[in-house]
Amino acid sequence: MQAAWGIQHFAQLAALSGELESAARLAGYVDAVYLREGNVRERTEQRGYDRILAILRSGLPEERLKKLLAQGAALTEAEAAAKALGISQSQASGVAGDQTGNICRIP
Repeated sequence: MQAAWGIQHFAQLAALSGELESAARLAGYVDAVYLREGNVRERTEQRGYDRILAILRSGLPEERLKKLLAQGAALTEAEAAAKALGISQSQASGVAGDQTGNICRIP
């Protein structure tokens, strides 16, 4: 479960960096882990997840989003971690954490 928490943060980073397809796959993986393990997101995790979905829904057609989420749900933990670590360093450079632990874009 701990890997899924970290991967969700990478999904949020990808979404804020404009890497929507990567973000959607990672979010799909995390959703599958929560479902499989029968866990519920804590309040702060849910807030980050909601932010990810809002960004994805504003930037991807619904059918494409569903397909990407399903692709992510089929990933193994190792595959999801590798995708998370592949997020573009240059894209992520304009993103940082705020005082509440949320990831946000730096103007």
